[in-house]
Amino acid sequence: MAAEANNLAPWTAVPEDCAPHVRRYLTGLAYRSDLDLVAREASAYARAAAAEHAGGAWVFDVDETLLYNLPYYAEHGYGLELFDHREFDKWVEKGEAPAIPSS
Repeated sequence: MAAEANNLAPWTAVPEDCAPHVRRYLTGLAYRSDLDLVAREASAYARAAAAEHAGGAWVFDVDETLLYNLPYYAEHGYGLELFDHREFDKWVEKGEAPAIPSS
């Protein structure tokens, strides 16, 4: 199962009892494994599409799809705090998010 906490309505933040589980997942092998799985699936799709439509181009929106924002989420309780778009934008503007290795 793959989900983002902000997609699991009606929560506005991760329930306090769940925060340790979210932290363990995001900092453990399961998250890295999920990232690798999604990258392999996307790569297989891209290869198949390229074979069918030679000469096409891929365009990526450089966000959490390609960048690892875990340092930001670690500083903000792994979803325990309410998401603050302004604070997140400040993090993005720093330009310090490393690339997700499998991406």
